[in-house]
Amino acid sequence: MNNNDKRPVRVKGLANIGALINRADLPQAPTPAARRERRDLDQIFERTNAKIVASIEGNERCSATAILGHYLLAAIREAYNTGHADALDQNSAVDDLLEKQYEARTRLTMPTVVAAVMEQHGMSELTLDLTKVATVFERVKVDYTITEQETAEYTLHHIEG
Repeated sequence: MNNNDKRPVRVKGLANIGALINRADLPQAPTPAARRERRDLDQIFERTNAKIVASIEGNERCSATAILGHYLLAAIREAYNTGHADALDQNSAVDDLLEKQYEARTRLTMPTVVAAVMEQHGMSELTLDLTKVATVFERVKVDYTITEQETAEYTLHHIEG
């Protein structure tokens, strides 16, 4: 793909593919639910405190201790879920960054290095077995030095195995 082409559209799932190719006979993907704002710990405390006060004042049938325990457990559960949701968001952000890093490496870095090697060795074609590329460090160890003349010297050592 050259730089003048549009970026490829990525879709997941049969319904999304159907929407992409304008096929009405395929089910359309449901729209995702709106993201609910999560309360922070201070907001959870204030809300829980207000519920406890309201419940104790208006309820003679239950003991204050039972009401207090009920709402405290609910507040702890909500605080736990908030922390868990934040951790999931952070994990998702890390996954997105790793995906971008992978894209940069496969779309820019690797082709740049391959093109430089081909150019320096007068090659017009090169075929790489990506399975072997993915496992190269299981077979060889690479030593390198970078000189002051802005060159890199690499030496391969086969791993005995």
